Amino acid sequence: MASDTIAKRASSGIATRARPVRDPASGQMLTPFPNSCGQPLCWFCARRRQRQLAGEHADAALRIQQPLFVTFTLPDHAYLDGVAAEMISAFSAIRRLYLYKARAQGGFYSLEFDSNDMGKRLFHPHLHVLLDSEPIAESWFRDQWHRRTGAVIVQAFPDRKHPWERLDYLLKPWARIPIEPWSVSEIYSRLRYRGLFQAFGHMASARHGRPGSQLSPLSPSHLPQTHL
Repeated sequence: MASDTIAKRASSGIATRARPVRDPASGQMLTPFPNSCGQPLCWFCARRRQRQLAGEHADAALRIQQPLFVTFTLPDHAYLDGVAAEMISAFSAIRRLYLYKARAQGGFYSLEFDSNDMGKRLFHPHLHVLLDSEPIAESWFRDQWHRRTGAVIVQAFPDRKHPWERLDYLLKPWARIPIEPWSVSEIYSRLRYRGLFQAFGHMASARHGRPGSQLSPLSPSHLPQTHL
């Protein structure tokens, strides 16, 4: 579907349900999504929000000149109390450092909390970041993340995917990961109403090329195809 129809589809009034639903293709129960409007387990709300955000940030994503993709992780957690705040706080501290400010202009981030039973009942929290940035070594990110969280698993690499594709990835529903019954209560109590996707830096002021942005709007004909 051409991406100039995203906004129209986003406002089309898709019906919502505030309970888990089963994916007819895979038979799996659909899982929480980072961008649902208040109901982490509502697949319909999440898809509508995904399309809306993709349309709002498309112009900015297409103008990323030096895409750098970074993933920060924390050790597995049994509970999510304070975990999202810890990751956001640590990343915000990194953004205030001189080297970061000298090389990175801005970008997008998305927090994810996969769950996998396997007898352990643990969440796997991680933070995906798409930066418009000159090269920054993975080891530098790892050192700064470790200083603030104690965690050491960090990946950073120049992104070969088109920025539009990576934005789509950051906004993706977690539809391929079955939700475990034990995790439902924790997800609702800790993630409900929390915004887990964010534009920052020069990307935050570039939504729709609004006044104050250094980016000008693109016409719909310049937008790539999307499969949302």
